[in-house]
Amino acid sequence: MERELDEPNLRQPSHDYIDFAYRWSSGDPLDRIPLPANVDIGDAIKAMKALYSLLRQLEFALRQAKSPLRETTSRAVALMERDVIKRTY
Repeated sequence: MERELDEPNLRQPSHDYIDFAYRWSSGDPLDRIPLPANVDIGDAIKAMKALYSLLRQLEFALRQAKSPLRETTSRAVALMERDVIKRTY
């Protein structure tokens, strides 16, 4: 897709935080989730906040577009919201 749009190639997505994000959104306590290799807790929380921000942006855009995917995205946002990751206005 990047080539079609004459965009520079982006690096491959990182899979480092998939398990962490899954367990976080499943409600596991932060101190019970294993950290990815060579990652400290601050970096893991920062990654979860970035994911949360992305989901909130998607939620907004999908609401504007009246997309049926908005419901799924809203559920994902709700699952992420706890402890150190909260909606701020």
